[in-house]
Amino acid sequence: MIAMPKSLKRSSKGFTLIELLVAISIAGAIMGVMTMTIMTMMRVGPKNNAQAIVFTQVQNAGLFISRDAMMADNITTRPSNSFLSLYWTGTEPTPVIHTIDYVIENTIEGTVLKRQTSPEGAITQIAEYIDLYPATSANLTASDSTTKAKLVFIIQSSFGGAEAHRTYAVTPRRM
Repeated sequence: MIAMPKSLKRSSKGFTLIELLVAISIAGAIMGVMTMTIMTMMRVGPKNNAQAIVFTQVQNAGLFISRDAMMADNITTRPSNSFLSLYWTGTEPTPVIHTIDYVIENTIEGTVLKRQTSPEGAITQIAEYIDLYPATSANLTASDSTTKAKLVFIIQSSFGGAEAHRTYAVTPRRM
């Protein structure tokens, strides 16, 4: 009889074909789940970024306008080229009338909301991707003669398929 080498004897240690096939199929299932998770994360990431951008833009615009409106003596909504104009008299040694105009401008990337102050003449961009009227609007309302007037304004922003809007109601301190 022919003698079998020691490496081919049944008592030798190793993996059978079935064990290898089971291990490969388990590894394939795990890789499939990991691939689907990574693909989902790649799709959700840009959506979340776009949503964060529009929320930030709406909050920035609301913060600036609310802060300035609380200081205003007079508020004018939607004059010829502005979304909103605010006026107040400063308490410097000689009274100075301060004016802040919020202007929505079209750019190549979209629309921006700018804050223009005078007499200083400073122009500050406070928000991007702001949607134009009627989505973004401001109205001055008072329910009766004993109630202080409120500035109610809506800011809406859209970018990359995400949209956000918020309604603000501000009571100016001096009106």
